[in-house]
Amino acid sequence: MFQEKMNEFNEIGSKYQANIASLIERQKELEQKIARNKESYRQATAMDIEEGTKKTQAELSRLLRHGEEYERRLRDLQNRTEIARRLREEKLKELLPGLKEAKSKAIEEAAKEINENKVKGYELKAQYILFARDLNKPYCRARNIHAQFLAACHSVGIHDYDRSFLSLPTLNIASTYEGLHASMAPTMSEILEAYTNGRIPFFAKLYAETGEILPEDAARIKLAQLRKEAEENGQQ
Repeated sequence: MFQEKMNEFNEIGSKYQANIASLIERQKELEQKIARNKESYRQATAMDIEEGTKKTQAELSRLLRHGEEYERRLRDLQNRTEIARRLREEKLKELLPGLKEAKSKAIEEAAKEINENKVKGYELKAQYILFARDLNKPYCRARNIHAQFLAACHSVGIHDYDRSFLSLPTLNIASTYEGLHASMAPTMSEILEAYTNGRIPFFAKLYAETGEILPEDAARIKLAQLRKEAEENGQQ
């Protein structure tokens, strides 16, 4: 429904715009004629000053009439162009209420579709949280080992390793890094890019197409190879 209304809006707008463009083109042609006529009139004036014959005076009168006619026609075209612009605007404004209503209905349908998938989204969210909880055991084991190591160092007065990190994979959803090895959790930018722009990282594209998981750079190379192979097979 919305697309039909949008197409109607664009078609009517294009129709009037084509008329306006034609009028503007005719104005340009007239402006060129006016410029040429002015140059001819300047030359004829110089000749009339030198010769002062009936012929030169007649030529001046002819060029003057042409110039006045061109100017009149130019003003008429400018007026027609302005009227055409106003008419286009008025016609399109008349369509806006219907277009707005169709837009509202289309957005309601999109919202309904998104809401219908909310349960699936919550299921995936719950699964990921459970996945994160499963990783708590090795995480706690590594953290406990690290704490014991630091305690051993402190027992002999060594504090060189106090600022060392566990160097474990992260699940930081607010991470500014992207790609497979930056964070096991999708980053905020990755989620927003997928939801608002439909763009996903290369490793996600590769997984969607083949089920294979590779690091981001390796996935980009693999996808390029697959595209190349597909093109070569298509040409055979």
